Amino acid sequence: MKLQYAAITHPGNVREKNEDNFYINGIWRQDVLKPAFFAKGESDGAHLLAAVCDGMGGHAMGEIASLYATEILDTYAQETEGVFFASPQEFITEANDKICKLMEQEKKRIGTTFAAVEFQNDMVTAVNLGDSRIYRMRQGEFLQLSKDHTTVARLLEDGLLSEEEAKTYPLRHQVTQHLGIPSGDMVLEPAVTGVMPIVNGDTYLLCSDGLTDMLTEKVIAAELEQAREVDSIVQRLVQAAVDAGGRDNITAVIVRAKGAGSLGEKIKERFSWNIG
Repeated sequence: MKLQYAAITHPGNVREKNEDNFYINGIWRQDVLKPAFFAKGESDGAHLLAAVCDGMGGHAMGEIASLYATEILDTYAQETEGVFFASPQEFITEANDKICKLMEQEKKRIGTTFAAVEFQNDMVTAVNLGDSRIYRMRQGEFLQLSKDHTTVARLLEDGLLSEEEAKTYPLRHQVTQHLGIPSGDMVLEPAVTGVMPIVNGDTYLLCSDGLTDMLTEKVIAAELEQAREVDSIVQRLVQAAVDAGGRDNITAVIVRAKGAGSLGEKIKERFSWNIG
């Protein structure tokens, strides 16, 4: 199986700096003074790890938080055979502890969302904290694999807010889970899909809310369904978000599976929560 990937992080039209970052198999925006960064390539499918980190808006050093998360992820990936297949909670705890220590040293609030997928031998696991999302397009079916950790998502789930009200709710961007929360304040509960089989042609999108706030899911799904190369798709998505206003930093990572083995298709998907 081959995994084709492409990624862009862009500052958008309003923000003075880019607090987003992404990670793909040892590639990330190491120089945070450069506002935009692009990467593309191909993996043999034996192992690919990709993530999007959105430094918390309004927090000091948001770009350092997202950078630190990608650096920790890279170190962890080099030390372990599988970051999430074995124990996603172990990495989340370690990364959170390190970011909290940095926060203590700098005496500033530091935080970042975290959304990641790990591919290994025709299987994939998705993990997230916060509102950076993970989607999958499979044979025309568009599905959100991540779980939004926001005040709005909680109110919607409890039936206390309608979809229409959610669009303009004052706290719609308030994140309830992220890296950079002291252990004494809250228990981190990452959303983890469990191990899922990969099907030939599957296309995965990881993105910050700078993309999803500017584009509807219908528009995003239409782009992912195209037969274009992944670098063309990711560029079109980010440009569309910029053209729609680009009110926040925009980051998108796309991974497409080519020639996934039949083993993955025969194994029943296992999720830790019901995603429909």
